[in-house]
Amino acid sequence: MFKLIGINEFKRLMSYMKPRMKSYLIGLFGQGIGNAIIYIILAFVLKDLVQAADEGNMSIIFQSLKLIGSTVLLLVIFLPIFFYYYKKAVRTTMVEIKKEVFDKIQKLPIEYFDKNHSGNIISRFNNDTLLAEKAFTEGLREIITTAVLGIGSAVIMFLMDWKITLALLGLGLLLSVINMRFAEPIRNLSDKIQTHNGLLTERFTDQLAGFFIVKMFKTENIVKKRFIKYNNEVTGLAIERVNKTAVLEGTNFFLSMIGFAGSLIIGTIMVIRGEIEFATLAAIVQLQLNISDAFLSVGRCFSTLQISLASAGRIFELLDMDEEAYRVKSELISDISPVIEFKDTVYSYNGIDNVLDKISLTISKGNTVAFVGPSGGGKSTLLKLILGFYTANEGAINLYGKSLYEYSFEEIRDSIAYVPQESYLFSDTIKENIRYGRYDATDEEIYNAAKSANVHDFIETLPNGYDTIVEEGGKNISGGQRQRIAIARAFLKNSPIILLDEATSALDTENEQKIKMALESLMKGKTVIVVAHRLSTIKNADKIFVIDGGRVVEEGNHNELIGREGMYCGLIHSQIK
Repeated sequence: MFKLIGINEFKRLMSYMKPRMKSYLIGLFGQGIGNAIIYIILAFVLKDLVQAADEGNMSIIFQSLKLIGSTVLLLVIFLPIFFYYYKKAVRTTMVEIKKEVFDKIQKLPIEYFDKNHSGNIISRFNNDTLLAEKAFTEGLREIITTAVLGIGSAVIMFLMDWKITLALLGLGLLLSVINMRFAEPIRNLSDKIQTHNGLLTERFTDQLAGFFIVKMFKTENIVKKRFIKYNNEVTGLAIERVNKTAVLEGTNFFLSMIGFAGSLIIGTIMVIRGEIEFATLAAIVQLQLNISDAFLSVGRCFSTLQISLASAGRIFELLDMDEEAYRVKSELISDISPVIEFKDTVYSYNGIDNVLDKISLTISKGNTVAFVGPSGGGKSTLLKLILGFYTANEGAINLYGKSLYEYSFEEIRDSIAYVPQESYLFSDTIKENIRYGRYDATDEEIYNAAKSANVHDFIETLPNGYDTIVEEGGKNISGGQRQRIAIARAFLKNSPIILLDEATSALDTENEQKIKMALESLMKGKTVIVVAHRLSTIKNADKIFVIDGGRVVEEGNHNELIGREGMYCGLIHSQIK
């Protein structure tokens, strides 16, 4: 038994077309029949022309001209209509697929982005959707045209002479078996090519993102060699697929030519014996050419379809990935203290090494708390657990007296404003970048948030002020100004909990002092958690947790910890030196 390679991907891909199936099929079959019918009509025209020449009958010629003229006229009228129906259905369907892929990416957990390169995600969204679309267009359209041309010609040949037609049907069956044999290896190669194309896109996006590093360290040749390596791998797989396709098409060509030559010889013998007329033989030859062309197209159709289904498979793989777990909304009461509790919490990124190892700590309402300690100790991981980006492996995390996991992600993130170490600015106006903090904010609220972050005066000096377009990655704005715009975004959100992960690290001393003054006035009554390496920024914190090896090794305020002469004291002295 032969496996129907890609049948599951094909069914699922076609399910997206279901709401527009009627329009799509009208357009698809209309185009397929229209493209094939002209070649079938040519067989009758050729028969009439040969008969007219043999009998010297001009009326037969006029009859042929009427036939082909009326056919062309009908095609000119209806083919554009069929094309419109078909193309509109395809474009609308692809818009829905791309929207679903985009929505899915929005719902994927942070772990997915930690483990998958952005280039691979971009490749699935762009390259794979483009190739999957060809299943609706090139793949199925060629199959319909080929089927109409081949079957239509075979039926008419059968009516003219059933003996030749039966022989050709046997040949067609053999060709079908051969093409099915080639389907699986072509599909496997297509899967590998799309996977390697994703890796190639990863290398290219790395080159773009790290362009200045590459230039600075003069590593163009190294980067180029890596790119060439992946490019050559893709090329090698593509050539291997071309080789298999070439063998398939060559086999189809050889067998179809045998069929053509055989029908021509048999037909000639039948004319000599008087079993059929010469004009009928001319029509049979034209129909046989149609069938041969259909056989030649079979391999190409199979190859094109398998390439498209391989890309569809990668899209469906993404769509089937686990999303962030849905949680039912629970009533969040923000006046309960303590605000956040970690109880014997364990977390590991790889399931082997614990980043957090039975850590316990309590954060009271309205306090400013700092996490300090050596790099890799788990400080930023604590913030990401609070935000619900990751789920603890063991222990408990409580928010306002209830398990963090009893709240929906929407509730958790509505109650928290987060400023990471490297904030991202979108390619949009400065005003809209700040508005990401709260999208229903008025312009006046945006201006006030910018003033609070001490970035308003800078924005006003720009030629277009708040309407200045931020270039990709904020390249036209200094690092300090980018961070202050991001802090303004957090101020605009006005959440009861504020998380600052090295939020002042990109600021010079003058800007840092301005931000500290703004923080002191705007964060009164809020619960603030600060991750800081520059310990001078957290001296006034209500409580400082010193975290090392995933555990709290010291806690207290600045003066208490200095007096203990422990790790915190050592960190202070090392920075003073």
